Amino acid sequence: VDPCVVSDRDALEACARFADAHRHLVEPACGAALVPAMMPDRTSRPDCLADCRRVVVQVCGGAVVDLPALLRWADDLGLDLRDTSGR
Repeated sequence: VDPCVVSDRDALEACARFADAHRHLVEPACGAALVPAMMPDRTSRPDCLADCRRVVVQVCGGAVVDLPALLRWADDLGLDLRDTSGR
């Protein structure tokens, strides 16, 4: 097991990208696990996954999250989640 640490900003951005791609909201704890899969370039992946060609993530969560909550958390971090397509 190789642990990976991601930032809160990356976790929230992964939540937004996942919502854009799959029309499903997830909590930031799940977003942290999604960072390697949802970041477009390999350099954004945690080092422990840099050589992986495929990453599988079991998605859970979403029972206590809604769009206003995600936007509020993003605002707290100074992150604009309105457009995640170009990142």
